[in-house]
Amino acid sequence: MPASVFTWSGGVSNDRRMNASDTLVPVRVGYHDPDGHLIDPSTPMGRILRDGKVVQGIQLLAGGMTAAGTFPLSYVSTGVYSAAFMSTGMSPGLYKLETWGDIVFGSQTLTLRIGGTFELGEVSMIQYYITRLRMRLMDERPALYQLDAPVYQWPLDTLAACLMEALSHINNRGPRITREGFETVPEDLIVTGGIIYALETRARLEEANHMAYADGHSLDINRAPMYMTMAQQLRNGWDLSIESWKKATPPKPIGMKAQQMPFRIFRIIGLLPNYQSYFEGVYA
Repeated sequence: MPASVFTWSGGVSNDRRMNASDTLVPVRVGYHDPDGHLIDPSTPMGRILRDGKVVQGIQLLAGGMTAAGTFPLSYVSTGVYSAAFMSTGMSPGLYKLETWGDIVFGSQTLTLRIGGTFELGEVSMIQYYITRLRMRLMDERPALYQLDAPVYQWPLDTLAACLMEALSHINNRGPRITREGFETVPEDLIVTGGIIYALETRARLEEANHMAYADGHSLDINRAPMYMTMAQQLRNGWDLSIESWKKATPPKPIGMKAQQMPFRIFRIIGLLPNYQSYFEGVYA
């Protein structure tokens, strides 16, 4: 049976304080023939459903509004198509995304139906940053790993710890001590710091797994220096950016007046279950 891949990517916006009506929803679909080769279907389409009913009036990022509830997928490359729409008018809850397209294989015309479930709802800032960090580490698509097992290389608790360390470093870095939170520090500072600590964590793991073997032929596998070098290259510029941001930001009061209630943001939580990114195609 032909296999195809559906990829979901959490939307990226300049405004992290998003509500249910302004979330960007990008979609990418790959169509494969029974031999695993990418192939172009005829007129690939998509639609959104909630409680079994088609959601009308989808606002496409390119192409305006589609009142019929179905929308075309745009060509990206051979066998790969995409679409992006805003969740305008969509209330928080569970939704189902369906896409389909016909391909000709031999004497047969096959319809590939592929999609997944996503949720529009509230997530904490740390959850949002974990998603952003995993994307920047290129860890959101484990199937791309060639030398390692096709699984996430950084567990959720590890990424959360890296982000907390990054925030702590930002607050304790000169020229003054601050008490900022995830909601007030510039996003690029938090994500870059998370990358640095994630790379350093991976370097320590690689060092512990360092293996050298010699028996006529020698084999020495140690990727720790590579990860540590990448982290150090980022750290130098990161520290300078932190200092520049603090110099440009006036000091805030410390004490009860400085207390801030944490807020939550509306966000695409991800594909269910278990935040899967890939779904197999089913031919009808």
